[in-house]
Amino acid sequence: MSNTFSKDFFLATKTCEGFFSVFDHLYYPKEGWFCYILKGGPGTGKSTLMKKIAEKAKEMHIETELIHCSSDPRSLDAVIFSELKICVADGTDPHVIEPKYPGVSEKIINLGEFWNEKKLQKNSEVLIKLLEENKYFHKKASIYLGALGGIKKSQNKILKQAAEPEKFQEFMNKLSKTVFGNIKYEKSPNEKLRFTDAITPGGYKIFENSLNYEPKNTYVIEDKYEIISNRILQEIRLESTKRCMNITSFPTPFFPENQLRAVYLPEVSTVFIAKNSKTESDLFKNLKNIKKINTTKFLNQDILKSHKNLLTLYEKISSELLEEITKNLSLALKNHDKIEKIYISAMDYKKVNKTADKLISAILTKNP
Repeated sequence: MSNTFSKDFFLATKTCEGFFSVFDHLYYPKEGWFCYILKGGPGTGKSTLMKKIAEKAKEMHIETELIHCSSDPRSLDAVIFSELKICVADGTDPHVIEPKYPGVSEKIINLGEFWNEKKLQKNSEVLIKLLEENKYFHKKASIYLGALGGIKKSQNKILKQAAEPEKFQEFMNKLSKTVFGNIKYEKSPNEKLRFTDAITPGGYKIFENSLNYEPKNTYVIEDKYEIISNRILQEIRLESTKRCMNITSFPTPFFPENQLRAVYLPEVSTVFIAKNSKTESDLFKNLKNIKKINTTKFLNQDILKSHKNLLTLYEKISSELLEEITKNLSLALKNHDKIEKIYISAMDYKKVNKTADKLISAILTKNP
């Protein structure tokens, strides 16, 4: 076993284009992985069970990925043990997981069987009201996120006008030679997806340990607007695919299908990270051999100056929209906490703990 460490990520989040999940990168059945899928409502102990397993794994010096819930980062959506090719995951809405190869690669564990339905039914009116209110707050947050997406797209149109492609391409040619050299593998490329950051009830959150791979080289791309940094990251991603390399890509929580926050290339021990006003310096404090890339040289400053007032307005509106998104997610979380209290009062946690102990034993002995 390697030295103990864990990393924190998200695998699903609300975005400017709707809810986006990369839970299909949670485990790989055809490569011998096994997933324990937890079912049950809020307050049934899914997250607590996973935290208990993760803590035991830490004691056993097992490398762990903690997958947090973007709607409540205190809570876990999954834990992944890559060394063991095992994961445990919350398989309920909105990131529903159903077995692909039942009994072979997955096992369902229903924690809902440990609740007292009579107690829940006594609180049916309150629960239904709270659950409906929860939907309402999440819907409002999604509407504001859509508006934020529109602002960002308008901003990007201006920035694309200011981009200077010849300078950029000359730079990328040199960078590719430095990073990749003559590397070319005779295998299929493999990409893993993770989120380092998400929009949460506490605001924009980024996990400072998520990129702590102890790389030999770290490129920090300083980009206020994330337009050039994304182009650099996408080019690196494409080049690694052409060379049949492994890569971990980190989409942004705004446009995850076509915008990246970072990429990690394990075979050349190199990380590229986009740094903007939201990515705090803590993300970089544990990284060594940092090389900075300033993207202002790839943007025509005269064009930017001519749109300065509009870009400033876009930033102001974006900030206000982010506040509204956060406020509604926070209200949804407060409601969720009330819902959990009712479910917790109806749960038999002795049985949940017994299930957790059995699961810990099964994972550590790799005997499903």
